[in-house]
Amino acid sequence: MMERRCDICKNLFPTKKLKKINGWRCLECNKQKRKEKREYLKREVLGIRKRSDLLKEWKEKRKLNESKPKIKIKTRKENIKDIKKIKSNNYFTQIEKQFLFRKYYNQGLEKEEIILKIKKNKEYLDNFVKDLITKQTNEEDLNKKFKEEFSKLIC
Repeated sequence: MMERRCDICKNLFPTKKLKKINGWRCLECNKQKRKEKREYLKREVLGIRKRSDLLKEWKEKRKLNESKPKIKIKTRKENIKDIKKIKSNNYFTQIEKQFLFRKYYNQGLEKEEIILKIKKNKEYLDNFVKDLITKQTNEEDLNKKFKEEFSKLIC
């Protein structure tokens, strides 16, 4: 039997174990070339990426983001927390305003008149609360009296 050299690894093999593909290749080298071609098709042509490559890329992005100074922007959640610390129940909520608006609208008032009336009610309650604060009433009494005054407005 005739022996030939593999063009890639330069080892002698019988011609049965060689293939003629762009020169003579042994089965192992041919297997390696096919593997490289499949890898090329996956990565370059189809655009499928390895997980390890993605992890390296993400790591680099994280390093870049960490080096940039972070600007803290107040979110809606933080604003709500700040409001809860400040507020006591001595103000008109949006729901209460809508309730009063519907009540006055059903009574037959026009939109401008309703808005003015709600503003007057708000000013009246603000003054009422200021007076109670100057009298140095505790928070619970203040809330009760505010609710009582508001209920008088509703009736």
